[in-house]
Amino acid sequence: MTHPERTKNDEKLPPGVISIKPPPRFGMFGSMLIRLGLGCLLLAAGVLAVYYSIEVHSDSKNDDEKTEISKTFFTLNRTQYCLTGGILTRENHTGWDSADNHIHNTTKIKTQWAQSVEEKKLFFSVGIPRASDWESSYYVFENSTIIVTPNGKEIICRTVNIGYDSFTSSFGLENLFYIRSEQIVLDHDDEEEKGENRKIEKAAAEKKEEKKDFISVNFFQGDPSANGGYKFTESIPFLGIGYMDSTNSIAIAWQMYFQEDPKPANTTGYNSRYFEEFWFPEMKQGHPPIDVFSYPMDCVGNKGQ
Repeated sequence: MTHPERTKNDEKLPPGVISIKPPPRFGMFGSMLIRLGLGCLLLAAGVLAVYYSIEVHSDSKNDDEKTEISKTFFTLNRTQYCLTGGILTRENHTGWDSADNHIHNTTKIKTQWAQSVEEKKLFFSVGIPRASDWESSYYVFENSTIIVTPNGKEIICRTVNIGYDSFTSSFGLENLFYIRSEQIVLDHDDEEEKGENRKIEKAAAEKKEEKKDFISVNFFQGDPSANGGYKFTESIPFLGIGYMDSTNSIAIAWQMYFQEDPKPANTTGYNSRYFEEFWFPEMKQGHPPIDVFSYPMDCVGNKGQ
């Protein structure tokens, strides 16, 4: 009589010992599936890594390009306005003294600037309209400009075929290129406050010191007349300087230097522009009040839009 063959699993184990079955072995097909799955995971990880690298590089490049564009050249292509505190300084060469030194005369006049890039509208005034120092106001629209000047108690309105783009480029400021970043002091040049300050000089000095505001700006320099850029006046500047707020690129100021002529044989009545500065310490970013672009009712016949 034969006995059944005892397998390893049928062997009697000592007390406290348990039997653990080994995991089932995968066949060739199962191993291939596992390897294929691992390969797909590795491939996906590689693709994601490459994609992330490209995106990060692209974003960094775009940020650099935005920075370079805002620092490449001076521009008036901003929606901004300064209706108070603006000063236009003119320094004229009026002759020569006995030692043949240049005689200069400096005048200051209030100025206003309001601009909408989206609507292609600009209001620029030399002097405050209807005030004693008023010289001229420009209501600039997309395809034309209405120039308003005082004539005694009346006004004269004139329409010229100079549109928004041509007017803003006539200052030649796009020929001023970025040089460096720096800080300047915003002096709020208020003539009425100056009059009060003269009465009590010590208090005025303290007040002026307290009123100083520092602002970070980008400094630009170049030849405004390059490539026929400057067309605003008959005198042609050889050097231009500009200051733009480094945080939002609004225009704070720009300056023009004009070439001095040789001494003529007859100096009677000689008067030539030497220096000009447009100073807007209270320039703000954003849309100006909409009524600032409304020209006087006397000019209704001169359609600016």
